[in-house]
Amino acid sequence: MDQNARAALYNIPELGCGNFLFKARELSKTRDVPFLFLERPFVSPYGEDFVSFSYNTLYSTVRSLAEWYVAHGIVKNDVVGTYLSNGIGHFMHYLAVNSLGAVPAIINCKLAARDSTQLRETPSLQGGRG
Repeated sequence: MDQNARAALYNIPELGCGNFLFKARELSKTRDVPFLFLERPFVSPYGEDFVSFSYNTLYSTVRSLAEWYVAHGIVKNDVVGTYLSNGIGHFMHYLAVNSLGAVPAIINCKLAARDSTQLRETPSLQGGRG
């Protein structure tokens, strides 16, 4: 993304974590050029492998993940726990969940089992919308 596009992005008052990818993609003149390269492939819930992302592939992957969350009943203001291995997956799910207006709760995959059981007792992570 060139300097003018970055300046325009910084000046969008409603820019936030739920829409920055979409706004950056709109401003990019090189939407199909990979800019994010991974050490390990990212595998989508649909089995697609990615080793790099352009704005367009990142956008379509995040939209696909967001649709997956919607199909599983996630709506605005839900708290969504994500328990993933280290890597780009946390970022991808973070973007997808935020794009829905939901709140990601990223859980460390190295959390000891005895500690992770306490999460089941956390009201906001029990699936309630209260």
